[in-house]
Amino acid sequence: MRRSGHHILVAVPTRGAVSWQTVTRLNEVRDATPGLRPIVFQPGNLSVALTRNRIVQTFLATDCETLVMVDDDVVPPPHFLETLDRLLPEFAMAAIPHVMPNPADHSRLMLTACDAVPGGLTGSDLADGANDVDAVATGCVAVSRQALVALGPNPFRISHDPDDAVSDDYLFCRDLKSAGFRICAWWDGVPCDHVSTVNLGPLFMARELAGFGGRSF
Repeated sequence: MRRSGHHILVAVPTRGAVSWQTVTRLNEVRDATPGLRPIVFQPGNLSVALTRNRIVQTFLATDCETLVMVDDDVVPPPHFLETLDRLLPEFAMAAIPHVMPNPADHSRLMLTACDAVPGGLTGSDLADGANDVDAVATGCVAVSRQALVALGPNPFRISHDPDDAVSDDYLFCRDLKSAGFRICAWWDGVPCDHVSTVNLGPLFMARELAGFGGRSF
């Protein structure tokens, strides 16, 4: 039995179609977590940042201490809630990365945890356990109340610089780091799955089991 979830709010920013795999996993975790509040499914439009900000505002109006967000096409592992929650408040935000095509080479896959390098970000080489990183995708994250209060009720934004192609979640990470907070990517060999276009998780795990190592291929 999981410990009480009274202090946690779980929310799903959605564009109107939530993956059944996502719903099934969240319902399983909800049923196994005493005291967890009803999951918030926040409808949005073309602006994912606006949808996330509405979730933040809903969270700040509660007495919860931890905001957990799961994208509508991300399927977290069964242990994700207790794993992420216990990483706060040492970290302002903790993520279990999901699998995605590498933006620099779409023929390769990577996990959505990054380190800063001159000119941008590069995929982190994650060790087992908690990893200090510079950015994570917000497909499956826990964020502390302290961090959200510090950044204000609209912490997600889009860049108005045409030369800045960084997405709203990575801008959020940049602002967290600038405010002196730490970001964690948790790795125990089990990623979230990303099922919007192609189910990449089994392919990634097959490679891990084959012993190729590394976090990008």
